[in-house]
Amino acid sequence: AAATASAAAWLSPLSASVARRTAITEALLSDRPRVHQSFLYDARGVALYEGILGTPEYYLPAAEEALLQANLDALTAPLSSRLALVELGAGDGGRTRRLVERAAAQAAEPLVYAPADISAESLSLNEAGFRGSEPLA
Repeated sequence: AAATASAAAWLSPLSASVARRTAITEALLSDRPRVHQSFLYDARGVALYEGILGTPEYYLPAAEEALLQANLDALTAPLSSRLALVELGAGDGGRTRRLVERAAAQAAEPLVYAPADISAESLSLNEAGFRGSEPLA
């Protein structure tokens, strides 16, 4: 039984890798070649994207951060005590963390924060960044 479990653990990543390679190859050889964006957001892709976000030429993250910082009180003041915040395209949660923490601090009950992202790697970073934050449910 242990040998079977060990073989399954070894074959599972291999099968996923083959399936991934097959899907990319088929997409590139189709009439309209393309690669789904989910294939670009592995650990290396996320690191590359985060690097791009930090460049001065890509001004959107800094503009978002400035707007969020300037309007944090206005954004969190009207929130009720029972709140679920769903963030689509959450990434690592870095740009939203201050908003979530402020809303959670104002809430009488734990805040439910549900990040969603195409990248499992980004969601892992998001979870690690919020681990231990109170009062998050």
